[in-house]
Amino acid sequence: SACMRPEPRRDAIMIAGAGILGLAARPSPASATRDATAPAATVNSAKAVGQAEAAIVPSLSGPVAVIGAGGEQKMGNLGAEIVASLVRRDVDVRPVVRTPRELPFMPKGGKAATKIADVMDVSTLDAAVQGAGAVVFSVSPSRRTTETSDGTESEIGTLSGTTPMDVFTTGLANVAKACVRNNVPRLVVISRSGCTEKSDSSEICGAELIGEDAVKDIYRQANLGKREEDKLSYTIARAGTLLSGMRRGPADVELNQGDTLSGYISRPDMADLVSDMLATGKGEMATFEAMYKDTANPTNFVKSLESCMESGRSLKQCAFGDENEELPNLSEVMAGKVAMPTFNLDMNIKTVLKGDSWPSMLDGLKRDAEIDMDIEEFGVQRG
Repeated sequence: SACMRPEPRRDAIMIAGAGILGLAARPSPASATRDATAPAATVNSAKAVGQAEAAIVPSLSGPVAVIGAGGEQKMGNLGAEIVASLVRRDVDVRPVVRTPRELPFMPKGGKAATKIADVMDVSTLDAAVQGAGAVVFSVSPSRRTTETSDGTESEIGTLSGTTPMDVFTTGLANVAKACVRNNVPRLVVISRSGCTEKSDSSEICGAELIGEDAVKDIYRQANLGKREEDKLSYTIARAGTLLSGMRRGPADVELNQGDTLSGYISRPDMADLVSDMLATGKGEMATFEAMYKDTANPTNFVKSLESCMESGRSLKQCAFGDENEELPNLSEVMAGKVAMPTFNLDMNIKTVLKGDSWPSMLDGLKRDAEIDMDIEEFGVQRG
């Protein structure tokens, strides 16, 4: 359907008129599965991961309220993964759900720590975010929210006529305004990568971009006239296509700004990225995309090629890397005598950030005010 994220391109591609035959985009990791199980934090609470978490001392002024922590487990739930990741870092967590339920990783305080609220019902949100050191909005707009998977009614039902698009436009704006009203220091919005190129063809992508822009406007207005130390902050973290059941760690992940790349990332890795970002206070007032390096694809091949060539590189260099100006004879490639160079899927995009830890990767992020001026350079048009 139009709202689904595209699969990586596995077929061979031809760049028309350029005379170049390239290999297709990187496939998704072979070990990845889309079948959601219990939060993968239970699997692979690896020693190395634990050591990395222990090295970070949280400096939050209050608990982290995670809105969307009680989604359908069979579908996979990033909100529940974020709760689990924060609990492992000894961060106080406040899961915010629409329906009272047992959570796979009950935080400190057990059931007492859980708040009941509906993003479409403004009257429920103040109690959910009051006193929080940060709020995470991890609500999926892709499923209707009229009842839980077992058919029971929500204690606070979703407003009549609500659509998935409403959740990421009106619902997200409601949450942002509640955070501002209650002076919550930080809001983290979980969105998706690759929507900029699809805002006209996908209702949900269009809604997510509208929601993102609403958050930026709300915080811009809220911070007018404030001293720097008193300003509230947001972060928009756009995840690639989410996978379950694996944790590869920061060394396999890259961040991008400008929505020029999209790929895959697992829920456990995305949750760990968000948790370390909150615990360290990094990434404020920034929008970024996260994906595994070996799955990253340009969201628009043609625009990426054109942008690369404007830097003075040839088409072959942009497509196959600077070291591959001379390509092998195609007949020799077809005969198996020589290998075709790997297709250069990053297209020399300058916004890619990599690191051996989540904090080191986050250090390179630019604030939105800084990157807005650079967007046109990468051939990206905001929808």
